[in-house]
Amino acid sequence: MTTQNGSIDGEGNMSQVHLPLPVTEDEVHQIESFFRSRRSHVYVCRGLVNLYESSIEDMANLAGWDLVTTGVPALVWDNNETLLTKRTRRSQAQICIAERGTGFVLWKDCVSATTNYKAPDKSFHTMKVSSDHKKLAGLSFDDERAASDLLRTIRSLIGALEVEQTISKKKLRNVPKTPKLPKKSDISLPCCFEHITSLETADRDHIITLATLVPEKKNGCSDVKRFRSVTLRR
Repeated sequence: MTTQNGSIDGEGNMSQVHLPLPVTEDEVHQIESFFRSRRSHVYVCRGLVNLYESSIEDMANLAGWDLVTTGVPALVWDNNETLLTKRTRRSQAQICIAERGTGFVLWKDCVSATTNYKAPDKSFHTMKVSSDHKKLAGLSFDDERAASDLLRTIRSLIGALEVEQTISKKKLRNVPKTPKLPKKSDISLPCCFEHITSLETADRDHIITLATLVPEKKNGCSDVKRFRSVTLRR
């Protein structure tokens, strides 16, 4: 099946989309900062992927894969404190495809033992979509080492979360009451702030979300300042 930017046929032969240079440490830091919070951990893959979607029915009919987007994979999962305070009795982990240059989420899904994340090839991984196990997602990597590191991290994460979930069920019986939250008047102004994402009108050519979410005005200019103040405020 041919797509606008690439394809994978029914026999598994892929027409690979050309991917830019490897992900830099500055870009990794940018994406980590976008997802990190006090109650979560983040792992950012050091390579780019093309994300494809298909279904079990399409694969049976040799229909192949459809290209969805290109970005940087990132894993985001709850830490122990979250597992105990949420009282959900369920560990949470997500795999996200972050946009290069902004960190914005282009695609995301939950990852667990039931999603069956695996590697049919060194540079191609597959998983079941959590909302519908008849649908599949495929990740095609430009760097085999980055693919291997992500696979190892996901396998380790899923195993650890399953163990933590079992332990948390026992601990939840004796979880102390959540402490009273402070008033807004008791909270200081933001400090140690680091501005790492900035968008300009010229970035429309290579930033997908900017070109999609900010309409271009008739005079050729776009309201990037308004977009920055609304979307990038953290």
